[in-house]
Amino acid sequence: MDLRGLLRDAGRFGWRACLYDRLYRLLGARLGYRCFAVVLLRPAEVPAVPPPAGYRGGFLPADRLLAEAHEHPDLDARFVREATAAGDRCYGLLYGEEVASYGWYAHRPTPVEPGLQILFPDAWVYMYKGYTHPRHRGRRLHGVGMLAAAHALRRLGFEGLVSIVEANNAASLRSCRRIGYRLLGRVRALRLAGRWWVCNSGACRRAGVSLVAAPAQRGSSTNSPRSMSDTTTVPDENAA
Repeated sequence: MDLRGLLRDAGRFGWRACLYDRLYRLLGARLGYRCFAVVLLRPAEVPAVPPPAGYRGGFLPADRLLAEAHEHPDLDARFVREATAAGDRCYGLLYGEEVASYGWYAHRPTPVEPGLQILFPDAWVYMYKGYTHPRHRGRRLHGVGMLAAAHALRRLGFEGLVSIVEANNAASLRSCRRIGYRLLGRVRALRLAGRWWVCNSGACRRAGVSLVAAPAQRGSSTNSPRSMSDTTTVPDENAA
């Protein structure tokens, strides 16, 4: 066990969250258990925050993303082509001509992992794969970018954002609360004999948001999860 990491995480998030994270990882590794918090962001309730000086935001075209692929771990060419062909959009914050932070936004059922996808109402957009380059962390660009994207999508007629965060990701959950996301409910999933067994909370089902077992589709070029963040434990400097 990494005692130094344990003490560091306990100091940031408290012993309860820290011990839950270790137990969650153990169950996930041995039993294929996953638990997701489903969160909603309504831009009508939360004002946009201007980016820090020197940054500007906007939806990024595929050719720009492909040109930046060598700088970012999840922008491999196949994923970018599959995601954009399916209609997903990438909203990024630029520093000069460099992509400093970005997130992906989908308006149709989206794979979360191989064999598991999220369904949600047409009026909502699913946010996933948020990332901030290490050179630009510490400025809350992740949260600023999500809010800017939410307001831009609202102008296009969408009601807001829906996303999922693994239940042990204390940093991302704290970031969500900070920028105005509200917890809708939780989804628990268990992978047995190559098949997902999913239990969506009543609040999620009533809102029309659910995770369902389904064949892997786009995004199959990478095994990284299609949740809000690509890492299980997100350091503070990468949080919103």
